Amino acid sequence: MTPQILTLIGALYALSLTFIIGYLIWKGKMEKRTYILILGITAISGFILLGPFVPTKLLDLLSGTQQGQIALVMVSVLGLLLLSALVWGRSFCAYACPIGAFQELAYRVPVHKARLGKSHALAVRYLVTVAIIAAAILLGRNLLQELGLVYIFHLDFGLYSLSFLAIILASMIVYRPFCRLLCPFGALSALLARHSMFQMQKNESCVDCGRCEKACPTGEIGSDGSECYLCMRCLETCRKDGMEFRKRRAP
Repeated sequence: MTPQILTLIGALYALSLTFIIGYLIWKGKMEKRTYILILGITAISGFILLGPFVPTKLLDLLSGTQQGQIALVMVSVLGLLLLSALVWGRSFCAYACPIGAFQELAYRVPVHKARLGKSHALAVRYLVTVAIIAAAILLGRNLLQELGLVYIFHLDFGLYSLSFLAIILASMIVYRPFCRLLCPFGALSALLARHSMFQMQKNESCVDCGRCEKACPTGEIGSDGSECYLCMRCLETCRKDGMEFRKRRAP
């Protein structure tokens, strides 16, 4: 297949899965074996489809290196994925991004974990996002591409692949370091996810035992939902069915 066809298939995969995931979680039909399977398929799709690497595609557009019909497709896809954050929150980042899927799977390796405070993570992310976007617009450089982030998906296991391997190794200890510190698309999605229609929330069955707070790797329970990756840990750990994915309460 041509790169253009692969890009189109990857875009359709990302869009469809983003909305399917949100719907399944809303309806309470997302079991652990199901989302582990979906994460595995998404991780493999990175090698087969060479995408959808939305963070790097975003910078390609901003730097002017992506042009023609593919550029129009990517503008449409990026716009729809960003708008999806207003409905389901971070469902794309959670399940449809190969880079995110690898990190999520890596964090499930049973080793000692380290917590990264939300305020510190956000401060770093937005500084990095401004720098990365400025480099794309002003200098025409895609820094994520230059760091070799997706080389490993092209089966190029040279020096440039070390950055991705380092991210995956770090993901075994720190939850989603790329998503939470380096991803410009994630930064934009988070701004919209604060106002998403659906959100993980405590319900009337909650007894405030604190189990969900301990299980949440981003400390997002009771917060604005911008850093919720729909990992299901809060639902899995709750013994009273006190958590659910439902329409956001009015302020």
